[in-house]
Amino acid sequence: MRFLSEEREEKRFGFHLRQAKQKPLPFKKFTVDIATLLAEQLPKDASLQVMFENYPLKTFRQAMNETEKDTQRMTEQVEAKEKMNRQKELVRDMGKRFESDEVIYRTSIGFVATGKESKAKLFDVFNTIATTMNDSNRLKRRRNKRAVQLYPRVPEKILLTGSELANLVHLPQLASDKLPEETKKMIPHNVSGIGSLPNNVMNNPTDLALGVMQHPVIKDRKVFIQGMFIGEHFVVTGNTGSGKSTVLNTLINEGFLAPFIASDGKPTPGLTFIDPARDTAITFFNWILRAETLGATIPWEKVHYFKLAHGKYPIGINLLGRIEGVTVDAQADAISEIIENVFENKAEVAARLLRFCIKTLLADEEVVHTILEVPRLVDDEDYREELLGRLNAAEYYDLLNYWENDAEENIKTSATALKNRIDLFSTSSSMKRIFGQQENHLEVKRYMEEGHFVFFDASNLGAKEINIFSSYVSYLYYRISETRNIGANLHLLAIDEAHRVGDVFILPKIIAESRKFGFSLGISTQRLAQLSKELRDTLTEVQNNFFVCRQGSKDSKVAADNIGTDLVKPILLEKLEKREVVVKYPFVYPNGVEEQQRFMVKVPPLDKYQPDGRVADFGNKELIASVDAWTAERAEKLSEDREYLTSEKVDKEIYHYLNGIVPKTKKSPVKRETEPELPIKQPESIPKESTEPTEEEKSRSLFGA
Repeated sequence: MRFLSEEREEKRFGFHLRQAKQKPLPFKKFTVDIATLLAEQLPKDASLQVMFENYPLKTFRQAMNETEKDTQRMTEQVEAKEKMNRQKELVRDMGKRFESDEVIYRTSIGFVATGKESKAKLFDVFNTIATTMNDSNRLKRRRNKRAVQLYPRVPEKILLTGSELANLVHLPQLASDKLPEETKKMIPHNVSGIGSLPNNVMNNPTDLALGVMQHPVIKDRKVFIQGMFIGEHFVVTGNTGSGKSTVLNTLINEGFLAPFIASDGKPTPGLTFIDPARDTAITFFNWILRAETLGATIPWEKVHYFKLAHGKYPIGINLLGRIEGVTVDAQADAISEIIENVFENKAEVAARLLRFCIKTLLADEEVVHTILEVPRLVDDEDYREELLGRLNAAEYYDLLNYWENDAEENIKTSATALKNRIDLFSTSSSMKRIFGQQENHLEVKRYMEEGHFVFFDASNLGAKEINIFSSYVSYLYYRISETRNIGANLHLLAIDEAHRVGDVFILPKIIAESRKFGFSLGISTQRLAQLSKELRDTLTEVQNNFFVCRQGSKDSKVAADNIGTDLVKPILLEKLEKREVVVKYPFVYPNGVEEQQRFMVKVPPLDKYQPDGRVADFGNKELIASVDAWTAERAEKLSEDREYLTSEKVDKEIYHYLNGIVPKTKKSPVKRETEPELPIKQPESIPKESTEPTEEEKSRSLFGA
């Protein structure tokens, strides 16, 4: 502000305000915000100065008492009756000033402007203030060229309560539609419901760096969140382009990748990451490569990257591989539910037939079966009788009874519906290669205990395929986690773009039950509303870690409800800038007291790196594409070095197995990835050098006779 005392006095015009009546009579309380109108009326080279200081309440009450005594004396004078009534009204008005706890301020109000043309405008300013505040007492003006001073005193005595002074001095009503947007931007203010973090909260550089606190005055205040709570599940949400993926990457990099890279091979918290869009998984793997380029020693035996669709080395995940500690009934029910869940039109008989088929194949203690054998079990009676003959009649009486009494009728009515469900696996080359292998390549228990990093690139899979894959992997991890000790090494299952994954029935159970076994869940999604109601409710009631980026108008209320609508309004979440995130996250003070914090930060942008470690310019699309291709090639090399079968060999093995050309594998413990691949012995009738199916083989049905 430039004080006009710097100008020559003869060029100035100004005045002070004073109260018309010296008695402590009231002015109007604040009801209408006139700040915008005053800003418009003030001349360009003008100043408005409001000074105030506390006024002794005792002195003010003495003045009130004197007025009351005057009123009592008037009651003795009959001729002063009319004046007495008016005096009583004034006493009553004075009493209204103290209906609530009020503070009295001795106030001075002054105006100064330069130039003759400003004189009329200052009168308009005075009239606006007087009209707004005049009541039992009134404001008057007195000319004074020095009404505004750099080091002022309080020359005039206008006594105002806090409610009356608020007409001129108050926090701006930023939510008012009458306050212009340009004016709002000029006023430093915190976002509604979002305060600044105290200096001793989330300021420890040894914690996880999240970003820079967003504050109108405090700049460059870095925020560090305590890593212990990442293991208590978390949710990141935001619409397209909001910076949601950047927030997720920052959390995982700071909480998991950075400690892993710096671990020098020692156990650290591990990560399994499911990415329907590929880019985030590629970014993580790119960061590991860059760390190695900069000299870090990467324990590559703990890093796994699986491309699910059209990968050169397809991972084997056998749905019918027995899970440690899980009964045949429980596993059959889970797999049936996973498959049935992707079909909108429910078929109860087909679902029952599928469940019994899966249970029958699981119950075979001699042979490892795959989901691709379900149609053969239904169609081939000889195959079915042979399999049933290997079952323990006492243990699986219900199975034998079903096939003897109910199966025939169920097959007549629902065989087609059943096969439609298995078509998800047999007609998709990617799904067939993954779920048609007899082996399970996933060593989940080892991944968890040793702190491995497992990336699943699910790009180019269909919606149903992504859902089945994600559901089974989540279920597998959930069941394996139950076999771990309480307080075991933390392992995070993170699902990016969870809205594309669909309804995964086991996720609410993971949130509710698995944390004590060192297994937690991180979810990133565009819209919370796209998640199942059970999952949303569990996320809200069981965990408290929310990272909310910009929301659409339909989703802002849902997101605000999870943070607390008493603190954060939906409109705030709709106006967030890119990479701005409203956070709800706990903090533990040194004395052990835990307190929930709500704040807003801006996370730094992400980079990808070239083979030489230099940053790849995101604006250069060709360069980014080449960096992604190089990263994917290095990821594929992991599977090649571990001697996984190529997709061509996997196709041939599945074909031979389903057609009875290769002896069926007996059940044995899942082998470790570091063990050498054992060659499958070919029958004597098939030359070992043969690599293509014979004409006789091609003529056979894929599922037998």
